[in-house]
Amino acid sequence: MTVAPYKDTDVTHDHTYFGRGCSNGWGTSGEGGSQTPCVDSDAGGRYVTTYDGETQKNGTYYHYQAATSGSGGTITTDNAISRDSFCPLGWQMPYGGTGGDYYNKSRSWNYLLTTYSIGFDDGTTADATKIKSYPFSYVYSGGYHWPTGRLYFQSKNGFNWSSTIVTSARAYNLNTYASSIRPTYTDNKAKGIALRCVRIFIDGTVEGDPADLTIYIDTDPSHDLSYYGNGCNVGWGTDGSTISHTPCSTRLVTTVDDETQKNGTLYHFQAATSGTGGSMTTGHTNSPDTFCPLGWQLPYSGTGGDYYDKSRSWRYLFTTYNYNDDAQGRTGVLSYPLSYIQAGSFDGVRGGIYGQENAAYYISETNRSSTDYFRTWINNINALQVTQVITKAFQSAIRYVLEF
Repeated sequence: MTVAPYKDTDVTHDHTYFGRGCSNGWGTSGEGGSQTPCVDSDAGGRYVTTYDGETQKNGTYYHYQAATSGSGGTITTDNAISRDSFCPLGWQMPYGGTGGDYYNKSRSWNYLLTTYSIGFDDGTTADATKIKSYPFSYVYSGGYHWPTGRLYFQSKNGFNWSSTIVTSARAYNLNTYASSIRPTYTDNKAKGIALRCVRIFIDGTVEGDPADLTIYIDTDPSHDLSYYGNGCNVGWGTDGSTISHTPCSTRLVTTVDDETQKNGTLYHFQAATSGTGGSMTTGHTNSPDTFCPLGWQLPYSGTGGDYYDKSRSWRYLFTTYNYNDDAQGRTGVLSYPLSYIQAGSFDGVRGGIYGQENAAYYISETNRSSTDYFRTWINNINALQVTQVITKAFQSAIRYVLEF
C-alpha cells in the first residue's frame, strides 16, 4: 500500500519549512514577525517551556499538504477527513470540524477537551491554562507566513493542524490563546503550522482498499512501538556496551564536522514502516509504506540487486560518495552532507540506551525474514557496515532519503 492516490502533485508546493525565527521582534500584539535565526539551546532559541515547566523544541512548520502526506491537496469537501498523515504508527492527526463525528469520536479535539472538562470556542483563561499544562502541554508555536518569510504570533498563539478539511483552500486547526481555545478554527492550507498527533483507535469503519493499514498493522500487543530515548552519554564504558538510564538535560549531539543535531526517538522496524514489518516474511522485500514526510522514504538495504543499484539504497548512496566498509567510509558517513550521528540503540529488556557516541544504527525498509531486517551500522570498532542483519524488535534511529 502507498499513499500515491492522495499525494499532492503540484510541484510548486514547498511542503515543509524548518521554522527558525526566535521570540523577538514580535511587537506588542504578535504581528511583527521574526526572521532572526535561533540557536538550539535552552537559553532561548527554538526551545520553549510549557506552562508547567516542560521543555519542548519548537520545530518544523508544515503546509497542510505535507502534514497529510499530500491528501490535503485533493480533498475539497467541508468536514471530510484526510486519508493519511505521517504520524508514527498508532498515532494520527486529530479530527477538527464543526459537528457529528468531529465532536463525538475519540480521535477528535472536541472529545478530548470534553473528557478533561476543558471549555472551548468560548472558553476561559482557566481552560486555556489547562491545555498548556500536563498532559497536553501545548506551546505557543505561532505560524509561518510564506510571503514575508517570518514567524508570527509565537509569543501569544498556538496553531496545530487537524486532519479535517474545510474547502480546497482551508482546513480546521486548534488555535490556543491566553484566554480561549478554538478547536474549530480554520486557516489557509498553505500556512506553516505545527503538528501534534493523537492516539489512533481503529474502529473498523475506515473506507478504502485496503481499509486503513489494517492488513499491515503489527497486532502483537507486547510490542512497544517507539521509545523516547533519553539516556545520556554517561557510563558507556570504553566500547560503548554499558547501558545508560540517566535522563538528559539536553538531547543535542554534534556531528564529526560540528553540526548540531537532536538525538531523538528510537523505533522498532514495525513502527518505522507503519506496521508493515510485522506481517512481512519474504526476504529482500521492501516495506510498502513508512511515515516519512512526503517526498522522502526509508532507504533500501539488503545484499544484492536493487539494494545495490537503485538510487534510494544506502549502497548506491555510499558508493556515489565513495564510502566503503572501512574507517574512511565511517568518517564520510558521519560528515557533511550525510552527517549521521552515533545515536546508539535502545535495549527494551534492560530499559536503557547503549552505544551512544560509539555506534550508529539506522533502520532501512528492507525485510530479511519474519523476525529480522537489514540496517546500517557505524561504530568505532568495525567502521561502516552497510548491510547488518538485526531483529525487528531492536530499536534504532531512522534517517530518510529522497524519493526518486
